[in-house]
Amino acid sequence: MNDKMNKTSICSVVALDIIDYAKKTNAEQVEIKNLLNGFIQHAVIDIPQDDRVIIETASGAALACSGPLEDALEDALFISITIRDEILKHNTNGSTPLYVQFGINLGAARVVKNSIVGEGIEEAQRIMSFANPNQILVSHVYFEMASKLTQEISQMFEKYEMHAHEHDVYAVRLLKEGAASEPLVAADNTVAAQSITGKINWTYVALGFLALLAFFVLAKLVAPPIEPAITVEQPVVANPAPATEVTVEPNQNAAKQDDAKKAKDIQAKDTQKKSKQKAAVETEQATSKTEKSSTGSAANSVPTKTDNSETNEKSGWQSFKDSVTSGADSKCTQAEIALNQCVK
Repeated sequence: MNDKMNKTSICSVVALDIIDYAKKTNAEQVEIKNLLNGFIQHAVIDIPQDDRVIIETASGAALACSGPLEDALEDALFISITIRDEILKHNTNGSTPLYVQFGINLGAARVVKNSIVGEGIEEAQRIMSFANPNQILVSHVYFEMASKLTQEISQMFEKYEMHAHEHDVYAVRLLKEGAASEPLVAADNTVAAQSITGKINWTYVALGFLALLAFFVLAKLVAPPIEPAITVEQPVVANPAPATEVTVEPNQNAAKQDDAKKAKDIQAKDTQKKSKQKAAVETEQATSKTEKSSTGSAANSVPTKTDNSETNEKSGWQSFKDSVTSGADSKCTQAEIALNQCVK
């Protein structure tokens, strides 16, 4: 391909990049770079030197296949699949894993000394940046041309969902699904963990920690001292004994009610007895008055009608006075007099 130097031609361009190459030590970089170059040399051994150009980049490599169009399409795909399969085998058995991104494009490119320039390599590198570890992505132009070669090649591609890219992108299937799928998954997980760790800037983390520590110390110095709290405990007062409730049994209540009833009955009997004695006294007094009036009228002459009435009234009043006087002079009570029990 020396006669094509500094000339632009339509090529199948393959871009390869080692993931997290800059984060590795110098010894690791040399080791994995030599490992990748060995895989590339093994993949291009059957391709004529005039139809291929290999350019080593800072973190990977770039290949341009400039033979006949059909050969260029097949050579780029064959080289990429061979390198990927070798990497998967190495990661399964080797101690130092290798993770590479692949991008293939069909476009204009030009070889200038130790680099490949042009739209073809730029698009290949752009597609490569979206690939997962050890995954091959191809552009829509390359897919359109390569899928027309054979039915076997057309079945090797699948649509790759990538919203960040303005064109359709396709991924190359694994030839041995069962043998290579597990190492690829393990590689994806490991690279994902490494990428997350790599995104953390430990310098900023340390500075942030120191800033928080300084703020905490400053707050401690500025804050007023906390006085110890004195807790005065109240003396424990024993609860007074509950008042003893006096319960009156039903029998006692009944006895009290019976006593009250008997007292009322006795009082009623006394009242009735007094009323009877009073009535007897009044009856006796009325009888004595009648007798005296009768005796006085028999001794005197027969008066006139008017005199008789006056005499009767006088004798009645006199008899009442005499009875009262006799009752006052007597030592007997009027009740005894009424019952004829008075003995003078």
